[in-house]
Amino acid sequence: MLMKLSQLSEEQKAILARLKAWLALQLAAEAFRSDAGLQKLCPVGGVSLELKIMQNGAGRGGSAHSSSGRDMAINPAASASSADESAATATKPAATLQLFVKKGNAIAGARNWPQLVLVFPGSEAAIKVLSGGKGAALPLPLSPGAFKTLRFFKKASSRATELLREAQTPDMVRARLLLAATLHGLEAVSGDSYLERRMHIVPDGTVAVRVGQIEFFAAKRGRDIRVMESAQHPDAVLSFSDYQSAIKVLSGKRQAVVALGSGEVKIEGLLPLVQGLFAVLDRLSWYLGVSV
Repeated sequence: MLMKLSQLSEEQKAILARLKAWLALQLAAEAFRSDAGLQKLCPVGGVSLELKIMQNGAGRGGSAHSSSGRDMAINPAASASSADESAATATKPAATLQLFVKKGNAIAGARNWPQLVLVFPGSEAAIKVLSGGKGAALPLPLSPGAFKTLRFFKKASSRATELLREAQTPDMVRARLLLAATLHGLEAVSGDSYLERRMHIVPDGTVAVRVGQIEFFAAKRGRDIRVMESAQHPDAVLSFSDYQSAIKVLSGKRQAVVALGSGEVKIEGLLPLVQGLFAVLDRLSWYLGVSV
Protein backbone atom coordinates (compact mmCIF):
# COMPACT_ATOMS: atom_id res chain seq x y z
CA MET A 1 0.00 0.00 0.00
CA LEU A 2 1.40 3.39 -1.04
CA MET A 3 1.74 5.69 1.95
CA LYS A 4 1.56 9.46 1.87
CA LEU A 5 3.87 11.65 3.94
CA SER A 6 0.87 13.02 5.84
CA GLN A 7 -0.02 9.49 6.99
CA LEU A 8 3.31 8.81 8.70
CA SER A 9 3.84 8.98 12.45
CA GLU A 10 6.35 11.45 13.87
CA GLU A 11 8.85 8.61 14.33
CA GLN A 12 8.42 7.51 10.73
CA LYS A 13 8.83 11.06 9.44
CA ALA A 14 12.03 11.45 11.46
CA ILE A 15 13.40 8.17 10.10
CA LEU A 16 12.49 9.09 6.53
CA ALA A 17 14.13 12.51 6.94
CA ARG A 18 17.30 10.93 8.28
CA LEU A 19 17.22 8.36 5.47
CA LYS A 20 16.92 11.07 2.80
CA ALA A 21 19.71 13.12 4.36
CA TRP A 22 22.05 10.18 4.91
CA LEU A 23 21.61 8.92 1.34
CA ALA A 24 22.09 12.42 -0.07
CA LEU A 25 25.45 12.70 1.70
CA GLN A 26 26.56 9.16 0.91
CA LEU A 27 25.70 9.46 -2.78
CA ALA A 28 27.37 12.88 -3.02
CA ALA A 29 30.52 11.27 -1.61
CA GLU A 30 30.24 8.36 -4.06
CA ALA A 31 29.75 10.76 -6.99
CA PHE A 32 32.89 12.65 -5.98
CA ARG A 33 34.91 9.44 -5.86
CA SER A 34 33.64 8.34 -9.27
CA ASP A 35 33.60 11.54 -11.32
CA ALA A 36 36.78 13.36 -12.38
CA GLY A 37 34.85 16.46 -13.40
CA LEU A 38 33.31 16.76 -9.96
CA GLN A 39 36.73 16.36 -8.36
CA LYS A 40 37.98 19.36 -10.36
CA LEU A 41 35.01 21.43 -9.18
CA CYS A 42 35.74 20.80 -5.51
CA PRO A 43 36.97 23.98 -3.78
CA VAL A 44 40.71 23.98 -3.10
CA GLY A 45 40.15 24.18 0.65
CA GLY A 46 37.80 21.20 0.58
CA VAL A 47 34.20 20.86 1.70
CA SER A 48 32.70 20.34 5.13
CA LEU A 49 28.91 20.42 5.22
CA GLU A 50 26.52 19.55 8.03
CA LEU A 51 22.83 18.75 7.67
CA LYS A 52 20.82 19.26 10.83
CA ILE A 53 17.18 18.20 11.09
CA MET A 54 15.24 19.72 13.97
CA GLN A 55 12.15 18.40 15.66
CA ASN A 56 10.39 18.48 19.02
CA GLY A 57 12.21 16.69 21.80
CA ALA A 58 9.07 14.63 22.43
CA GLY A 59 9.81 12.51 19.37
CA ARG A 60 13.46 12.03 18.57
CA GLY A 61 12.84 9.92 15.53
CA GLY A 62 13.86 6.35 15.94
CA SER A 63 17.23 6.79 17.58
CA ALA A 64 16.43 4.02 20.03
CA HIS A 65 19.74 2.30 19.35
CA SER A 66 21.80 5.33 20.33
CA SER A 67 24.58 3.40 22.00
CA SER A 68 26.32 2.62 18.70
CA GLY A 69 29.28 4.59 17.41
CA ARG A 70 27.42 5.27 14.17
CA ASP A 71 24.52 6.90 15.97
CA MET A 72 26.88 9.01 18.04
CA ALA A 73 28.22 10.38 14.76
CA ILE A 74 24.83 10.86 13.16
CA ASN A 75 23.04 12.02 16.27
CA PRO A 76 25.31 13.57 18.90
CA ALA A 77 22.22 14.45 20.92
CA ALA A 78 21.92 10.73 21.65
CA SER A 79 24.52 11.17 24.39
CA ALA A 80 22.54 13.87 26.20
CA SER A 81 21.71 13.30 29.83
CA SER A 82 18.26 12.17 30.91
CA ALA A 83 17.79 15.58 32.54
CA ASP A 84 18.28 17.27 29.16
CA GLU A 85 15.83 14.88 27.52
CA SER A 86 13.10 15.71 30.02
CA ALA A 87 12.38 18.96 28.15
CA ALA A 88 9.91 17.31 25.82
CA THR A 89 8.82 20.49 24.11
CA ALA A 90 12.30 21.85 23.44
CA THR A 91 13.55 21.82 19.85
CA LYS A 92 16.44 19.41 19.39
CA PRO A 93 18.37 18.03 16.44
CA ALA A 94 16.85 14.77 15.25
CA ALA A 95 19.92 14.10 13.16
CA THR A 96 23.24 15.78 12.53
CA LEU A 97 25.05 14.42 9.49
CA GLN A 98 28.20 15.59 7.75
CA LEU A 99 29.99 15.40 4.41
CA PHE A 100 33.75 16.03 4.37
CA VAL A 101 35.70 16.28 1.11
CA LYS A 102 39.38 17.15 0.97
CA LYS A 103 42.56 16.07 -0.81
CA GLY A 104 40.75 13.57 -2.99
CA ASN A 105 38.88 11.90 -0.12
CA ALA A 106 35.13 12.04 0.51
CA ILE A 107 33.58 10.83 3.75
CA ALA A 108 29.97 10.98 4.89
CA GLY A 109 29.67 10.98 8.65
CA ALA A 110 32.99 12.64 9.44
CA ARG A 111 32.89 14.90 12.49
CA ASN A 112 34.67 18.10 11.51
CA TRP A 113 33.99 21.76 12.10
CA PRO A 114 31.59 22.52 9.20
CA GLN A 115 31.93 25.43 6.80
CA LEU A 116 28.16 25.44 6.45
CA VAL A 117 25.26 24.02 8.46
CA LEU A 118 22.04 23.49 6.54
CA VAL A 119 19.25 23.48 9.11
CA PHE A 120 15.83 22.01 8.40
CA PRO A 121 13.15 23.20 10.87
CA GLY A 122 11.49 19.78 10.94
CA SER A 123 11.37 16.33 9.43
CA GLU A 124 8.78 17.23 6.81
CA ALA A 125 10.84 20.16 5.56
CA ALA A 126 13.90 17.93 5.21
CA ILE A 127 11.95 15.23 3.40
CA LYS A 128 10.46 17.69 0.91
CA VAL A 129 13.71 19.54 0.17
CA LEU A 130 15.80 16.37 -0.11
CA SER A 131 13.15 14.86 -2.40
CA GLY A 132 13.55 17.79 -4.79
CA GLY A 133 10.46 19.69 -3.65
CA LYS A 134 9.83 22.97 -1.86
CA GLY A 135 10.55 23.25 1.83
CA ALA A 136 12.34 25.35 4.41
CA ALA A 137 16.10 25.06 4.79
CA LEU A 138 18.19 27.66 6.63
CA PRO A 139 21.88 27.93 5.60
CA LEU A 140 24.16 28.94 8.47
CA PRO A 141 27.57 29.97 7.07
CA LEU A 142 30.48 29.37 9.44
CA SER A 143 33.37 30.18 7.09
CA PRO A 144 34.03 32.34 4.00
CA GLY A 145 33.73 29.28 1.74
CA ALA A 146 30.28 28.31 3.01
CA PHE A 147 28.28 28.96 -0.12
CA LYS A 148 30.88 27.32 -2.36
CA THR A 149 30.32 24.28 -0.15
CA LEU A 150 26.56 24.46 -0.68
CA ARG A 151 26.95 24.78 -4.45
CA PHE A 152 29.32 21.82 -4.51
CA PHE A 153 26.92 19.68 -2.48
CA LYS A 154 24.03 20.48 -4.81
CA LYS A 155 26.19 19.63 -7.83
CA ALA A 156 27.45 16.38 -6.27
CA SER A 157 23.92 15.31 -5.34
CA SER A 158 22.60 15.92 -8.84
CA ARG A 159 25.66 14.25 -10.36
CA ALA A 160 24.95 11.07 -8.40
CA THR A 161 21.49 10.92 -9.96
CA GLU A 162 22.95 11.59 -13.41
CA LEU A 163 25.51 8.81 -13.04
CA LEU A 164 22.73 6.34 -12.21
CA ARG A 165 20.72 7.38 -15.26
CA GLU A 166 23.37 7.91 -17.92
CA ALA A 167 23.89 4.98 -20.31
CA GLN A 168 27.63 5.68 -20.56
CA THR A 169 28.21 5.32 -16.82
CA PRO A 170 30.52 2.32 -16.26
CA ASP A 171 28.77 -0.70 -14.75
CA MET A 172 31.16 -0.68 -11.80
CA VAL A 173 30.24 2.92 -10.92
CA ARG A 174 26.50 2.31 -11.24
CA ALA A 175 26.73 -0.90 -9.20
CA ARG A 176 28.70 0.87 -6.47
CA LEU A 177 26.20 3.75 -6.29
CA LEU A 178 23.26 1.35 -6.02
CA LEU A 179 25.02 -0.83 -3.46
CA ALA A 180 26.01 2.18 -1.35
CA ALA A 181 22.45 3.52 -1.46
CA THR A 182 20.98 0.15 -0.49
CA LEU A 183 23.34 -0.63 2.39
CA HIS A 184 23.40 2.86 3.84
CA GLY A 185 19.62 2.85 3.53
CA LEU A 186 19.55 -0.24 5.75
CA GLU A 187 21.80 1.61 8.17
CA ALA A 188 19.41 4.58 8.33
CA VAL A 189 16.18 2.63 8.94
CA SER A 190 17.52 -0.12 11.21
CA GLY A 191 16.33 1.63 14.39
CA ASP A 192 12.69 1.75 13.30
CA SER A 193 10.49 0.47 16.14
CA TYR A 194 8.56 -1.57 13.54
CA LEU A 195 11.69 -3.71 13.15
CA GLU A 196 12.47 -4.05 16.86
CA ARG A 197 11.13 -7.59 17.34
CA ARG A 198 12.66 -8.79 14.09
CA MET A 199 16.06 -7.31 14.93
CA HIS A 200 16.09 -9.11 18.28
CA ILE A 201 15.56 -12.43 16.50
CA VAL A 202 18.27 -11.89 13.88
CA PRO A 203 21.71 -13.01 15.11
CA ASP A 204 24.45 -10.41 15.41
CA GLY A 205 27.24 -10.63 12.88
CA THR A 206 28.87 -9.10 9.83
CA VAL A 207 27.88 -9.65 6.20
CA ALA A 208 30.35 -9.02 3.39
CA VAL A 209 28.61 -7.84 0.21
CA ARG A 210 30.77 -8.31 -2.88
CA VAL A 211 30.64 -7.71 -6.60
CA GLY A 212 33.74 -7.47 -8.77
CA GLN A 213 36.20 -5.07 -7.13
CA ILE A 214 33.56 -3.69 -4.76
CA GLU A 215 33.23 -4.88 -1.18
CA PHE A 216 31.13 -3.47 1.65
CA PHE A 217 30.57 -4.85 5.14
CA ALA A 218 27.27 -4.55 7.02
CA ALA A 219 27.63 -5.24 10.74
CA LYS A 220 24.45 -5.99 12.70
CA ARG A 221 24.63 -5.41 16.46
CA GLY A 222 21.37 -5.41 18.40
CA ARG A 223 19.02 -3.02 16.57
CA ASP A 224 21.86 -1.28 14.77
CA ILE A 225 23.35 -1.84 11.32
CA ARG A 226 26.62 -0.15 10.48
CA VAL A 227 28.16 -0.12 7.01
CA MET A 228 31.95 -0.18 6.58
CA GLU A 229 34.47 -0.62 3.79
CA SER A 230 37.46 -1.50 5.94
CA ALA A 231 38.24 -5.22 5.95
CA GLN A 232 36.25 -7.24 8.50
CA HIS A 233 35.94 -10.94 9.30
CA PRO A 234 32.47 -11.76 7.92
CA ASP A 235 30.02 -14.29 9.32
CA ALA A 236 28.23 -14.42 5.97
CA VAL A 237 28.95 -13.41 2.38
CA LEU A 238 26.44 -12.16 -0.19
CA SER A 239 28.01 -11.96 -3.63
CA PHE A 240 26.84 -11.00 -7.12
CA SER A 241 28.25 -12.79 -10.15
CA ASP A 242 28.95 -9.52 -12.01
CA TYR A 243 28.13 -5.81 -12.03
CA GLN A 244 25.13 -6.21 -14.33
CA SER A 245 23.56 -8.75 -11.99
CA ALA A 246 24.01 -6.36 -9.07
CA ILE A 247 22.52 -3.48 -11.05
CA LYS A 248 19.45 -5.48 -12.07
CA VAL A 249 18.74 -6.77 -8.56
CA LEU A 250 19.47 -3.52 -6.72
CA SER A 251 17.42 -1.45 -9.18
CA GLY A 252 14.46 -3.81 -8.87
CA LYS A 253 14.62 -5.05 -12.46
CA ARG A 254 15.27 -8.61 -11.30
CA GLN A 255 13.83 -10.28 -8.23
CA ALA A 256 16.41 -11.43 -5.69
CA VAL A 257 14.75 -14.88 -5.54
CA VAL A 258 15.19 -15.32 -9.30
CA ALA A 259 18.80 -14.14 -9.12
CA LEU A 260 19.49 -16.60 -6.29
CA GLY A 261 18.00 -19.45 -8.30
CA SER A 262 20.07 -18.64 -11.38
CA GLY A 263 23.33 -18.30 -9.45
CA GLU A 264 23.68 -14.57 -10.11
CA VAL A 265 23.51 -14.05 -6.34
CA LYS A 266 25.11 -16.39 -3.83
CA ILE A 267 24.83 -16.52 -0.04
CA GLU A 268 27.36 -18.30 2.17
CA GLY A 269 27.75 -18.55 5.92
CA LEU A 270 25.24 -17.48 8.56
CA LEU A 271 22.02 -17.55 6.52
CA PRO A 272 19.65 -16.18 9.25
CA LEU A 273 21.81 -13.04 9.41
CA VAL A 274 21.41 -12.37 5.68
CA GLN A 275 17.69 -13.16 5.86
CA GLY A 276 17.41 -10.59 8.64
CA LEU A 277 18.95 -7.94 6.41
CA PHE A 278 16.37 -8.77 3.74
CA ALA A 279 13.65 -7.97 6.30
CA VAL A 280 15.23 -4.55 6.87
CA LEU A 281 15.46 -4.15 3.09
CA ASP A 282 11.69 -4.63 2.85
CA ARG A 283 11.24 -1.82 5.38
CA LEU A 284 13.66 0.39 3.44
CA SER A 285 11.60 -0.18 0.29
CA TRP A 286 8.48 0.82 2.24
CA TYR A 287 10.07 4.13 3.25
CA LEU A 288 11.38 4.83 -0.24
CA GLY A 289 7.87 4.25 -1.57
CA VAL A 290 6.31 7.00 0.55
CA SER A 291 4.63 9.65 -1.61
CA VAL A 292 5.93 13.10 -0.71
